[in-house]
Amino acid sequence: MLRTIVRTSVVLGVVIFGACGGGSSDTTQPVVTVASITLTASAAGAFTSFADTRVISAVAKDASGATVSSPTITWSTSNASVATVSGSGSSATVTSVGNGTATISAKSGTATSTLDVTVAQAVASVATAAGST
Repeated sequence: MLRTIVRTSVVLGVVIFGACGGGSSDTTQPVVTVASITLTASAAGAFTSFADTRVISAVAKDASGATVSSPTITWSTSNASVATVSGSGSSATVTSVGNGTATISAKSGTATSTLDVTVAQAVASVATAAGST
């Protein structure tokens, strides 16, 4: 089951076209502004042990809802003592490092999307020594 969270920032979409004139053709590419980012985690639920990893995928869209190819996305964590994040472009890896919660953020221009992660280390087994109660 994939968990998808969408946060949308309202942004003025700007497309700049070169002026036509003199019979020359302008090969300038239009500037595309990212209006929203959708994040999807490779697995849902809390991390249950340290050094677990999840891949987070981002889909950036412009103001008209078209997917932006090769967006520049900056990834960050609100609490590096709980979860770290490393990645570039549309994909990042989150690694659990301590119990607690952290917010993973993906930012492109003024558009930002977040995904909350929880690390709750689970006890795998309990052993007792001979003679103890």
